[in-house]
Amino acid sequence: MQAITQRDGARNDQAQGLEDLVQVEQFDFAARLAPLTVVLALVAVQVAVVLFWAPNGRAYFLWLDAYCVLMAGVALVSAARWRNGQKPERLEPRTLRITTVVALGAGLALASIPIVLFGEATAQERALILAMCAGLIGTGMSLAVLPRVALAFSGPIVVATAVVLRRPATCSTSPSAFCSFSTPPSCGFSPSSSARSSATAWSTGSTWNASAA
Repeated sequence: MQAITQRDGARNDQAQGLEDLVQVEQFDFAARLAPLTVVLALVAVQVAVVLFWAPNGRAYFLWLDAYCVLMAGVALVSAARWRNGQKPERLEPRTLRITTVVALGAGLALASIPIVLFGEATAQERALILAMCAGLIGTGMSLAVLPRVALAFSGPIVVATAVVLRRPATCSTSPSAFCSFSTPPSCGFSPSSSARSSATAWSTGSTWNASAA
């Protein structure tokens, strides 16, 4: 009986050791793909800031850019430390919790992009926002080896995209209203006024040149 108990205990220890090894390898795989996810998300934020920049939404855009740069720095430094360090025999639950919190923070910030910008955007700009969100969701799936982390990153973006698609066309949220609830969204601010003005000026100049020719 004692021999059977010892044999069962050894099997349980072996199974636990194998499970710990698999979890460490999964985290290592995610850590090696994390820089790609971070860089692509940061590029998407810069594109949104440049295309939709407007003076009334300055506070929101500055917050979004600074926050995402900070989160990207934390993620890149953490991933570099993991890759350059020695793999542990067992992944600490605290490490996974911190990674999940960082992913959730980044996901919530990125989810604010469609919530704030979609309402007053043109059809072309809405298509761009939806394509950006789809790319971010797909990028987050590169972390699917850690389902909790991938869901924390992509989940808020999925929810935000679903919300703006179901929201009535007359309902909009401008960056200025996002930063100050005392400013009504119907103040006439368009998040892409700069982009539209540039496009209009370019179109007018092209027409004038064609007429002159």
